[in-house]
Amino acid sequence: MASRKVPVVSDSDKKILVCGETAGRTLDSMTIEAVACAERAAEMTGASVTLALPCADVHEFDIMSGGGINVIALTNPLLKLYSAAGYIAAMERAVRETSPELVLIPGTSRGNDFAPALAVRLGAVFVPGVASLKEDGGSLVFTRSCWHGKAEMELKQAPGLTVATIQPGSFAGPAHRRVRAMVHEIKIDLAIGDTVPEGEIRAVGEADSGLRNAEVIVSAGRGIGRVENLALLEETASLFARSAVGASRPVCDYGWLPYGRQIGQTGKQVSPKLYMACGISGSPQHIAGMKSSANIVAVNIDPEAPIFRYAHAGVVADLTEFLRAFIDLVREKKKTGR
Repeated sequence: MASRKVPVVSDSDKKILVCGETAGRTLDSMTIEAVACAERAAEMTGASVTLALPCADVHEFDIMSGGGINVIALTNPLLKLYSAAGYIAAMERAVRETSPELVLIPGTSRGNDFAPALAVRLGAVFVPGVASLKEDGGSLVFTRSCWHGKAEMELKQAPGLTVATIQPGSFAGPAHRRVRAMVHEIKIDLAIGDTVPEGEIRAVGEADSGLRNAEVIVSAGRGIGRVENLALLEETASLFARSAVGASRPVCDYGWLPYGRQIGQTGKQVSPKLYMACGISGSPQHIAGMKSSANIVAVNIDPEAPIFRYAHAGVVADLTEFLRAFIDLVREKKKTGR
C-alpha cells in the first residue's frame, strides 16, 4: 500500500487522539475499546477522533479498509518492538500534528507503562483507569475506581490537555474495527537511548487464557473447595461458544490456575455477555475486574456472600450439585432443540 497523505484535522475545534496497538495484522481488542470510548466522548463534545498507530511499517497491517476514523501511522524501524521511549516520542509527534484536548491510551501493559511519562512530557493532566464517561456543562467527566475498587471517583476535565488510560472491559466496541483507507503516514526520527528492546516474552498462561475475547466466563473462587472441581467449571464453559475459565486471586495463589486467568483489580478486567461466579465471595478487588459484565450469575452456598449484591441472578446451592444439574439441563435442551 502506498503512503497517502490526507488531512487528519476536521472542522471541529475539539480533537481526541487514540493511541493504537495491533495484534497480528489487525487492531488489538483494547485499541477497539479505546476507540469506542473516544467516539462516545466525541458524541458528547462534538470532537473529531484520530487514531495514532506507532509501528515499524504501515504495510504490515490489514486495518486500512472500509470507512471509519482518521489514522496517523508513525513509522520507524525501531518501533518494531515496544519501548516506552519509542512510544512516548511517537505519541508526542502525533500530539503536535493534531493538537488534541484528550489523548486516550489502552490500559494494557504497554499503555500503563508509558502513559504517565507521556503526560509528564506533555505537561498534561493524567487520569488512569477510566471506566465510564459523562458530560457536564460541555466538559467530560471521567469515572474511575479507587481504594482497590471499594469506591469510585469522578474527575471533570480541566482546560488544556488530558492523557487518560482506559480500564479494560469498560467500553464495548465491535469485534473487528475498520478504519479509513487513506492513512497519513509520518516517518519519524527516533533515538530510544540507553534502553533498547531485544525481544518479547509472553507470560505463562497469558496467550491461551482467552479471557479478553470470551463472551462467557465461568470463574472459580476458593468456594469450589478443591482443584478437582475445576473440571466441572471447564465442562460448564465448554457448553458455550467463545468461553473461558477465569479465577479469583486465591485460586491462583493456591496454584490451581495460572495468574493469567486471574480476574480482578490486580488481574484482568473483563466484560463478557455472561459471567458465572462460582464459589466467589465477592471481594471489592474481584468485583473491580468483572462488574461491567452484561449478566452476572453468582453461585454460592453462603446466602450472605457479598457477590449477590452485584449479581443479576443468584443461586444459593452446593456448587457441584448445581453445575451438574445445569450441565445436564443445557445438554438436554441442545439435544431436543427446545
